Amino acid sequence: MANSSTITAQTFYKGNRTAQALYRKNKALIVALLLIVFLFGLGGVTVPNFLSFPQVLLTIKLASFIALFGLCQMVVIAAGGDGLDLSVGYAATLTAVLTTRFMDGKNETLIIAVAIAIGLGSPSGCSTVFLPPTSSCLPSW
Repeated sequence: MANSSTITAQTFYKGNRTAQALYRKNKALIVALLLIVFLFGLGGVTVPNFLSFPQVLLTIKLASFIALFGLCQMVVIAAGGDGLDLSVGYAATLTAVLTTRFMDGKNETLIIAVAIAIGLGSPSGCSTVFLPPTSSCLPSW
């Protein structure tokens, strides 16, 4: 039998109302942070140099593009109406793949690559001006 003065984590949690309130209020955030820590730990164990400083900076840089797309999508949804433009990710991926393939590491072709990117993204963007975003973005891809 355990000593009565021993406090287990479970009894501490049950007795601490502030921790319970914080957990209930931020349950999704806590789960997301735990998953991030788990995935970074798994990557660190399975892939060499996964947790190196340059790799972490690259991950943050690439995540910033996804965050930017998410913010743009939030503006579209918050504006109301029919707003849900699913073509943003497809247009960005197609543009990134084709322009990097065209440039092939040469900075001299940057202007032409930007023109290609504008030419590829414009039809999708312009179609949402004249049609509702949901009906114009799905058939465009």
